[in-house]
Amino acid sequence: MKKLKKEDFYVGQEVVLLHMTIGRLETPSISTGKVTSIGRKYINVDENYRTIRFDMTNDFKESSSYLSSYYLFLTVEDAQEKIYMREFYIRICNYNKWNMLNYDEAKAVERIVFERRGALYCAMAVTESYCWVAHDVTEEDAKAALVNKYNNFFELLGKDKMSVKDFEKEHTIEVFPIISGSGSQIEI
Repeated sequence: MKKLKKEDFYVGQEVVLLHMTIGRLETPSISTGKVTSIGRKYINVDENYRTIRFDMTNDFKESSSYLSSYYLFLTVEDAQEKIYMREFYIRICNYNKWNMLNYDEAKAVERIVFERRGALYCAMAVTESYCWVAHDVTEEDAKAALVNKYNNFFELLGKDKMSVKDFEKEHTIEVFPIISGSGSQIEI
């Protein structure tokens, strides 16, 4: 998504509006509007006889109501990306309600999904009273990430590093998909 600037807009320009509220079970809707004025701080957009004001000094957030529900975009694709990000956020929050991901792991999940647009697999194994969890875009990479975590932890105790093959001889690694699909087609 392109970061918006005042120079991106002109009076009379057709822009894309996304009506969406985080936390509500409303279906997001995309419509178009026309830029009617551009000031030092605000840009006004008319949509079906309604004027919506966006604050250019506050990341172009809607400023005409207490609870912002409109987002301003130059293209439909950018609006669809925002919907995708919302759906991703909701799914990851639902997955993580048991606190299986710490902050760094959640950011890694975000990077994998948004940058690579691939599937996401979770690998889990129980060893020496520890539960190991790792995530990556392929089953093999998820297993390798899990064994890498194991090796990094036990390297401090002087244990030799293990390969994925050696690790699997001693422990069972379960791998399952968390997210599969690409683009806005996400299934969990």
